[in-house]
Amino acid sequence: MRFLIIDTDYSSFLNWLYAQGPGLKHKAYEKQLQVRAESLFACGLSYSSNLRKLGHEAHHIFFNNEALQIGCLNRLLSVDRFLDSRCQSRLSSA
Repeated sequence: MRFLIIDTDYSSFLNWLYAQGPGLKHKAYEKQLQVRAESLFACGLSYSSNLRKLGHEAHHIFFNNEALQIGCLNRLLSVDRFLDSRCQSRLSSA
């Protein structure tokens, strides 16, 4: 099965989280998500991580965390650029 857990964080928690690590909001998506999970605030990522342990595809989104969304977008854009460059090189060598 596939699961998408959509969650929110309190603004005060997000302010506290990003104050703990200067520059955290500019770190990669994976690092921000790791720090968020290690905070153990609310359920953390326990739903999605335990569903994955059971063999399901599961993703957890915090839709009011702007810094995390920007990190995710940057990751997707870099993957897109990488794939585009690979396609371009294959086309030019064909």
